[in-house]
Amino acid sequence: MTQTNNPFGFDPSTMFNLDPQQMMEQWQKSLESFNVPGIDMSAILDSQRKNIEAVTNANRIALEGVQALMQRQTEILQQSFEEATKLTQNFDPAADPAERMAQQTELAQEALQQALAKMRELAEMATSSQAAAIEAIQSRFNEALGEIRAGVDTAGK
Repeated sequence: MTQTNNPFGFDPSTMFNLDPQQMMEQWQKSLESFNVPGIDMSAILDSQRKNIEAVTNANRIALEGVQALMQRQTEILQQSFEEATKLTQNFDPAADPAERMAQQTELAQEALQQALAKMRELAEMATSSQAAAIEAIQSRFNEALGEIRAGVDTAGK
């Protein structure tokens, strides 16, 4: 274990070395050693496998959302530089001060409106991505509740 200042003695870098398949195999070996009458260990393992798959899917959806958001932010930044360059080329410093002030005010208003529209777009992208990831987990949660109900119904008969 790596020496850390963590008072719990836990190395968080080990979290990134987890292999879900290996983890399921370890759980399976552990649970197979228990032979409890009336409990279907294979059903428990199958349920846990589905849980891990749901979390993995939600993480994939979230990662794809972050990547799309970063891509769009990059595009917006490039567009902003291009627009700023065009605006400075069209700006006439020799114009009448009142005319320059009006021109600067108009440019500032346009820039603000565009910035707000782009911020709204990015917020909608992030919200959509988060909703999709939450839906993946919620779907598995509902499925797991159904599995529990079925198990209770079977045990009660």
